[in-house]
Amino acid sequence: MAFISTEGLTIGYKLSKGAEKLVMQDMNLQLEGGGLTCLLGLNGTGKSTLLRTLCGILPPLRGKVLVEGRPIGTYTKAELARIIGIVLTDKTSAGGITIRELVSMGRYPFTDFFGRLGSKDEDIVTEAMKAVGIYHKAAEYVSRVSDGERQKAFIAKALAQECRTIILDEPTAFLDIKSRIEVMDLLLDLAHSQGKAILLSTHDLEAAVRSADNLWIQDSEQGAMICGAPSALAATGAFGRIFGKKAESMVMEALESR
Repeated sequence: MAFISTEGLTIGYKLSKGAEKLVMQDMNLQLEGGGLTCLLGLNGTGKSTLLRTLCGILPPLRGKVLVEGRPIGTYTKAELARIIGIVLTDKTSAGGITIRELVSMGRYPFTDFFGRLGSKDEDIVTEAMKAVGIYHKAAEYVSRVSDGERQKAFIAKALAQECRTIILDEPTAFLDIKSRIEVMDLLLDLAHSQGKAILLSTHDLEAAVRSADNLWIQDSEQGAMICGAPSALAATGAFGRIFGKKAESMVMEALESR
């Protein structure tokens, strides 16, 4: 069973007087566990809109989003938080809290009314920080660590939710090259070692081809989503048609380095 699937999904926004702004139409997608999937597309093609629809922040215009076989609208927010972890693209200092306090927020679906953490919760928070290599910074303020360390902390927060699916919107957008590679390698390892379904959007075509098990490419010209393994999509000429000939050459080099 797919962790997240869609049936005839149309995404976009409601405008005034009943009008709609359509972004993508009639999508039938499958997000499986145990793999890293990268969402690619040109600017303005609606990658963020799709991710926000898949995790329940935005409602579909038409069609269905199914989470583990059940319509997403039938879950409460707390139930959904136990299944899907979300890391959005907004750059934030998260105020004057420590790394441990930030990661601990991932336990909110499991705590009591006052948000108190028990010993089991504390252990889960610790293991989440260790899994992403940020435990040594647990006492540091979020606003004082590097962008790469901050991003790892937000990923650890999603891990602390013990969710089976993690959705990330441009998780490497503010990072230097070294940190980008570290985050992509981390997400790939988490998907494989913990059997999670991890979906992220990115503009980094080379990193996506090098790391991802599967790609979702928004083909705005044909109004369709093309899905498949990087090598299979390269064989169809999709990269050159959508991103240009230079991108196609880069993709072939990235595939050789896998």
